[in-house]
Amino acid sequence: MTHKIAHILGDLGDKAAAEIAKLETALGWPSEDVRLLALSHSQVRQKLKQLRLDPDDTRPKELYHALATRFSTDCQNLDKALKIGQATYSQKIHIAVELAKLCLKGQMLWTLKNSHIKQMLRAQPPVQTKKLLQFRSLESMLKRADIRLVLLIAELIESPTWQAKFDKQLSQSMPSDWQLSPITIMALNLSPESNQTVVSNQPSGSIAVFYHDQPTLVSLAQILQSASQLVGKDMMAQLGTIYPPAAWWADNSHLVAWLDDQPVSLNLFDVAASFQVQDYEGRSFEHAGQHLWHKLLEQYRAYSSEQMITAAKSIGLDHSQQLAPQMAIAEDADVV
Repeated sequence: MTHKIAHILGDLGDKAAAEIAKLETALGWPSEDVRLLALSHSQVRQKLKQLRLDPDDTRPKELYHALATRFSTDCQNLDKALKIGQATYSQKIHIAVELAKLCLKGQMLWTLKNSHIKQMLRAQPPVQTKKLLQFRSLESMLKRADIRLVLLIAELIESPTWQAKFDKQLSQSMPSDWQLSPITIMALNLSPESNQTVVSNQPSGSIAVFYHDQPTLVSLAQILQSASQLVGKDMMAQLGTIYPPAAWWADNSHLVAWLDDQPVSLNLFDVAASFQVQDYEGRSFEHAGQHLWHKLLEQYRAYSSEQMITAAKSIGLDHSQQLAPQMAIAEDADVV
């Protein structure tokens, strides 16, 4: 069973397989990987039935196309329900932000106080951020810009040296420097440095959504996933509060169907990526693989937290945005 998990983890697969073997040996072979895949298999069969497919007689390409049809239909119907079929992609981003705020209303987390963020930025000026936001002086930026936005961008674009110095400051913060705050969601008219369209920042409790041409459903789901990481619980189920049929995708994050020994991901983001490419051979299962690995580590956590953390760190997958679910609430802000 481990080879299936390794396969969908791609380049990290061999390391993951080795770590699973170590954990299994150390814990007396509880076969958690087998248990998880067996449970996932049962869940996948139910999902296929809901797609009106025969779990015992479905080809991988047949499922691939059925998922694409379901995805396209849900995206179109959500826009139709919101009456935004003709909206521009930037307008749809703002609508997704507002919908996420409704989903996340009342969610609170510990964040740095604005006054302390300013103090830290004065000690370690984010020069590239100041330039990007077109401010002449640091004080002008700290006075006029949303300080949570400044910190979020700084942690995205400043140099590794700046990051290290800022992290050192952060490690020296006192309990009195923190407060409970709602999550902030910001729509940004900026081009991201990477292919990430949604990023989050724990110290400021904020999420940034870059302008990007993609379905409203995907943008909303990405925000909810980012918020999940910030608040420490899965918020994807909130999709169903906005558009009930979308709840079908909420618990698919780690599901992969193995049909004729070929993996087909049921993860919303994998299906969205595959839909964009329109190529079965180039289909995505990266997101499902990451979530499956995360879920497996959570099962091992019940046996030995210390060993689980060591295993995760050794292959670079511990509590990262790459693995964990993510999400948030707040004001939106445009940066031109």
